[in-house]
Amino acid sequence: SQIQASLRDILNRLQPHRESDLALVEATEKSLTHWRTRYPDVVFQLDAVHAPSHLPPPILDVASRVITESISNAFQHAKLSHLSIGLAESVTGSLQITVRNDGLIQSSAKTAGFGLRNMRDRVEACGGTFTASHDAEVSTWTIQAAMPLSLPSHSHQAAAA
Repeated sequence: SQIQASLRDILNRLQPHRESDLALVEATEKSLTHWRTRYPDVVFQLDAVHAPSHLPPPILDVASRVITESISNAFQHAKLSHLSIGLAESVTGSLQITVRNDGLIQSSAKTAGFGLRNMRDRVEACGGTFTASHDAEVSTWTIQAAMPLSLPSHSHQAAAA
């Protein structure tokens, strides 16, 4: 049935990527292909020219989840016309993720939801930083995450949880 197919599609997109799967840029491009099909009136942009070519599996998992959840949240809570994703390796050797949308907020929660909290917890478990901000003047939401390109051994289990 159509409901089962939709559920399978959602579960496949939520599956964390593994070392043998796509690199972060390729996985993000694949995800954007899905969203472009679903929302053809939205302009999607991916800037990954300076993205790292290889990430350890725990960082790849967390980065993929941050991107997936950020996109999902954007469509769940706002009416978008543009969504951009930036992936880059900083000069200090960290992965920088920026997801920005120009959505007019349609639904607002009184408190931060589980999505933002889970993203923050995962990124911080990797030794990274996470911010979510809204600029009401230009009606943009921005999610930013920075994570080291390698993990201390004690962080691997916490990030994957």
